[in-house]
Amino acid sequence: MRISYTHYVFQTLTYNRRSLCRHKAWWSCAKDTTAYVQKIRRYFGDGNVVEFLRVIEPHRDFYPHVHILFYLETPIQVENGRYFNDKVFYAIRDRWERGFSKPEVLRKPNAAFAYCLK
Repeated sequence: MRISYTHYVFQTLTYNRRSLCRHKAWWSCAKDTTAYVQKIRRYFGDGNVVEFLRVIEPHRDFYPHVHILFYLETPIQVENGRYFNDKVFYAIRDRWERGFSKPEVLRKPNAAFAYCLK
């Protein structure tokens, strides 16, 4: 097993369509995302700077989903260049309570940044 470290996390957040209608999801998307980022900041601690870039866009059925590129001042451990430590993965994933989340290790942060700016 090869261990490395990263400062970046690319996150996709989606809404559970059974629990919230599309219009309410759009209405609360910015507020929900901000609340999620605050939970991530609290998890990583007061001394750790957590910066982010978020993009909200529609799925084909017009439900919103959010892409977030996080920058963490303190690096997090990555196994085999692809997987977060389980504790960190579940902490990031489970703090989004409105649906489903998918945290990913970034191999090329510039590509994710370009995707968010498209």
